[in-house]
Amino acid sequence: MKIITGKLKNHTINPKKNINFSPISSYLREVIFDVFNSIWSWENKDIIDLFAGTGILGFEALSRGCKFVYFNDINKKNIDNINLFSKDKLENNQYSADNLPYKQFLLKLKQSKIKVDLVFIDPPFKSPEMIENAMSYLAKNHIVKYGGFAIVVSKNFVEVSDSNWIVVRNKKYGQKIFTLWKFRKEEKIILARSKSKFLLISGASGVGKSKIIAELIADQSLNLAYSVSSTTRKKREIEINQKNYFFVSLNDFQKIKNEEGFLEYAKFNNHFYGTSKEYVNNLMVQEKNVLLETELIGAEILKKKLVPIYWIYILPPRIEKLKFRLEKRKTENKNDQEHRIKKSINEIKYVLENKPFDFCIINEEIKDSVAQIKTFLLKKSFDWKVPKS
Repeated sequence: MKIITGKLKNHTINPKKNINFSPISSYLREVIFDVFNSIWSWENKDIIDLFAGTGILGFEALSRGCKFVYFNDINKKNIDNINLFSKDKLENNQYSADNLPYKQFLLKLKQSKIKVDLVFIDPPFKSPEMIENAMSYLAKNHIVKYGGFAIVVSKNFVEVSDSNWIVVRNKKYGQKIFTLWKFRKEEKIILARSKSKFLLISGASGVGKSKIIAELIADQSLNLAYSVSSTTRKKREIEINQKNYFFVSLNDFQKIKNEEGFLEYAKFNNHFYGTSKEYVNNLMVQEKNVLLETELIGAEILKKKLVPIYWIYILPPRIEKLKFRLEKRKTENKNDQEHRIKKSINEIKYVLENKPFDFCIINEEIKDSVAQIKTFLLKKSFDWKVPKS
């Protein structure tokens, strides 16, 4: 099994013979890590590889720059193999490897007051109850930080009873299901009491979201106010601070995130973007309906947090037109443009297969697209004017 990318790229992990495990394919590993590349930076992250097997998921994370991985597996041969590979390729302060039953291992972490950012859970297929038990224990004892994640790979989807865990993404790849869970404080609406409604717009880069949003905001009968997001990227010449985005430093962004000041946040093209809880709250206090624009991962999170919310996904008429729009912007170099196009194609494929949205339009003409959105909202009894209390 070869490591896909990073400083350990192409290094091979050779599992011992006669070890019972079900390896994760390189394709599924790419899917898992592509999702996380859009959410965060791997630097300074602590991770648990709970049912480590070969340790491939933990090693992939270390290869990408994570700070520390806690490996555990009940099979001693697996742990011996992990130690053998680690001693040759890693520093001692980058990992630990335990040969314990998973409950005993989690108890050890609890007693050591260890908190991590991410947990890989890939138990033997015959033991789905391990997933529920492990997730409940992690939540109850707060071993995962608020805002942290668990990646579960299993044969069938397993419900988790603890309401602090929410599903962000769930999809089958071959014989395995990949589920991304987020750990959060128990809350449904975490904002001011209000009769405001939420309109969520998302779509691939270059699809024409900005022009559609401008038309919707300009129509005063809709009583919509735009939620200005925060970002760590540099301001473009045509952009206005606090109108297009709040342009903040990486340190300031991390401070807001650590204080749980974002409803959602994601990493895209090496820059962070986040939806401010305080900003949305202020719009609700003003009795405005709130229009939000986010990336796909953020949209999936907001869909579970805000009520009532209508999610509209915008598609390009053709991929060639998407490429033309991105090139016309002249805001990025060729490599960044190619990265955006590749990500856009993958995103569109995922959206069309899974249909997580409430309504989807193909943006041929701005005027027609705006009309379609208004028609959809009227059918959904979207209250344009927020009633006075």
